[in-house]
Amino acid sequence: MTELSTRDLAVRVLRQQRTAMMAMLGEALDAYKSPVDSSPRSADDDWIKTQPRVRREALNRILGLATEQVAELLRVADEHAVALEVLLKADEVLPIPMTTLVRSIHEAFIGVCWSVDPTLTCEQRMTRSAAGTLASSQGNLGPLRQLQNPPAAHVVQVEQAVQGMQDYLEKHGFKLNYDKQTSKMATSVAYGTSRAALKLNVTEASLRYMPGSHHMWSLGSGATHSRNWFTAGLAGSRSQLTIMVTAPLLDFADALVDNVSDYVGLDTQQFHQKAHLRRRMLLARNDGKQLGSVTLGYADYAADRDKALMAPGSAPPSTPRPARAGVERIRECGQPRWVAP
Repeated sequence: MTELSTRDLAVRVLRQQRTAMMAMLGEALDAYKSPVDSSPRSADDDWIKTQPRVRREALNRILGLATEQVAELLRVADEHAVALEVLLKADEVLPIPMTTLVRSIHEAFIGVCWSVDPTLTCEQRMTRSAAGTLASSQGNLGPLRQLQNPPAAHVVQVEQAVQGMQDYLEKHGFKLNYDKQTSKMATSVAYGTSRAALKLNVTEASLRYMPGSHHMWSLGSGATHSRNWFTAGLAGSRSQLTIMVTAPLLDFADALVDNVSDYVGLDTQQFHQKAHLRRRMLLARNDGKQLGSVTLGYADYAADRDKALMAPGSAPPSTPRPARAGVERIRECGQPRWVAP
């Protein structure tokens, strides 16, 4: 049997990974709708019931809208992954557009991790849900106004929708902080003692949720913005460039799946083990480069990957979890700790 080329193997790995993620995220959606006991998702439901009765329906709606936005981020990321498959199979070697697609996937996954972060309190997650929902609404206005002769009626319609969302949030207990120059566009949302900016600081979020992959955020910036320091300095075989754009996606997926699954209370051990086998097969083609910690099991590999940029004593959500058979995770509304049985 003829051995697959590296690019054909990369396409196969990418397709298998997409299939596995769709299955895992489908399970997560089911768990979101029917919360698992003691999960942060279940804690969110319980917390909403402690809020003033007149706010509860609105809080559930805001959480639902935020979940729809997460689903849209995942849909778009998958679309980018399909486009990456096309470029991987192309006759030409196209590292710049491929790296640009990787950055888009990276940013989408970071946004999902930020939204569902299982280590936050319920109040903090709700505040982020409101901020993300309002940011999506307000984000329509800028591009619309920049069009040449946009339909006046449509502009008015969007302005009214933005005002409606702002009023809705304020009516149900959220405090909006507005841009001092325009006074019509909110810049952050607060609820109780929690606050969330509408504009996500993706660089900070990358360091928090994907510390071992943060270098790809900088490299992706070089490709996306056509920086000479990146575009003029690319060198390597087609095999190396293929691995450069494909392997990081497995690491991004690790963080995404950990955060989403931790939020809804699902185990990820099997997902990580299979994804790590794909990683090892792919990186074995890296033109004789040392594999290092990739040859280890997933838990050891992930710990080595993420330790470099971790602050002393910190534990980002993407840190691999021990098998549940040996360790019990106790959650207190987004404040997890590990306890030996």
